[in-house]
Amino acid sequence: MAGDLTIRGVRENVLIIRDFDGTKVYNRIDLTSKSMAKSSVYYLTQNDVVYVEPNRSGISASSLDTRATIALSIASLLITSTVIILSR
Repeated sequence: MAGDLTIRGVRENVLIIRDFDGTKVYNRIDLTSKSMAKSSVYYLTQNDVVYVEPNRSGISASSLDTRATIALSIASLLITSTVIILSR
């Protein structure tokens, strides 16, 4: 129901955390291999946690977005200030 991974997720190293009788069991699976279908965590159960690491483009895009937003805000402020001053 959640859908597929985005292009920014690492499919070769997905971590499944399952609570088994009060202890956490950690399993790593490769979603691109055929043997994944035979894994004990192929079918998720209630309260399983699925952690997908971001790939390099996902990491750099998140930091670039912040810098780009700040730079765009500063540029907008400078342009607006210039137009107000010159229109007087």
